[in-house]
Amino acid sequence: MHLELDNVEGGAGEYKIEAASEGVDVVGSAAAPTLRLNAKERNSLNLPLTATAAGTANVVVRVSGPGGAYARAQLCADGAAGDPESWVAARCGRSPGAKA
Repeated sequence: MHLELDNVEGGAGEYKIEAASEGVDVVGSAAAPTLRLNAKERNSLNLPLTATAAGTANVVVRVSGPGGAYARAQLCADGAAGDPESWVAARCGRSPGAKA
């Protein structure tokens, strides 16, 4: 999964990215990756995920950072046996001043 993060209001620091699945189990890396972002900076990363079965996977992505910064997005992906690799691109964020 390719994620693009835009640090609109958060402070500079390390942002932790976590992904969990509902429905079809999706396996990612054991350790949640972090991404260093300065204030007003945009960056991206690839989060390798593998579905363990065919069906619909609901992937919840949580991003947490310094000062209590937090964002959450729910993404859906369908897959069947023999499907080629697919990528989901999402832009996650929250409205200025909004709390999670």
